[in-house]
Formats: sequence, structure tokens, C-alpha cells
Amino acid sequence: RAYLDLMVNLISRGEEIGEDDPQKLLNDLPTGRVATFSTQQTNTVNVLLVMPSGLQRKLVARELLSCGFRVMRAYDGVEALAVAMDIAPDFVFVNQDMTPFSGRELSNVFAGVDKLRDTKIVLLTSYEAGNKELQNLPANVSVVQKHKNFTEDIGRLLIEWGVFGDIAD
Repeated sequence: RAYLDLMVNLISRGEEIGEDDPQKLLNDLPTGRVATFSTQQTNTVNVLLVMPSGLQRKLVARELLSCGFRVMRAYDGVEALAVAMDIAPDFVFVNQDMTPFSGRELSNVFAGVDKLRDTKIVLLTSYEAGNKELQNLPANVSVVQKHKNFTEDIGRLLIEWGVFGDIAD
């Protein structure tokens, strides 16, 4: 309902929105997070998930949502680039095996766009670490293999990036 109210308000005003306004509008929308008794401060973290539709995408999206992140979805690299230019995500989860181009190729495209160059990217793959498809990646790309420790690997990476703030051992 909040989204619809916001859109009706924007259309009624008849004004063009500025370059930074889509990000602000997105952050002002409710997330559906459940209030807790915790005094822990939360950050707004926008994540772009680039995967074809299916069970795997649903599972990854659910994990990211459970962390309190705002998750936008794109079905392929072309859609992902358009969405990323609009919302400037904090980080991107991208599947390696996609069409019309791979996750590796999308990572290189992001590296070539000034606005997206510093966006952290998680490349999700079933390939082993030494595979040629995973070589010569931009510096902002981290590879996570889809295996039994998948969730723990992503958690470790997000902690390393400081997404959850300072976490004492």
C-alpha cells in the first residue's frame, strides 16, 4: 500500500524526479521487516540479485531478505544493468551461468561503468576455484561456490565487508 501511495503522489505532482531520487524513494519504502526487541541499529542495504527464475533464486533471495536487506531481482545481465543504474545497489549477487552473457561478463561491464565500478559483486558458481571462467575477474568480485557451505561462505563474506557492522569474535 505504501508503494502505491508513493507512486500516486509522484504522478499527481507531475514533476520529474532527480538522479538521486530513485535511491531515496526506494529507501523510504517499508521493508516488511519485523520489529524486534533488539537495540541493534540497522542499515539500509540494497542488494541486486541477478539469476534466472527458479528455486535457487527463491532460496538465495529468502536468505538475503532474512538478513534484512532490500532485494531487487533481475532475470539477466541486460535487466541487471538497467536496474543497477537506477538504484545503485550496495552489492550484487550474480549467477555465473546465464544468458545472454555470463556473470563474469556482467562483472566486467560493471567495472567499465563509472557509476557501478566500485559495486561489490558476489559471483555465484558451481565451478571449482581454478576454472578458467573464474580467472581475471575485476578486484571488486568475490567468488562463492554453490556447495554445502554456501550460506556460511556468504555470511563470512558479508561480515568481512562490514555489512553487519563490527562483529566481535
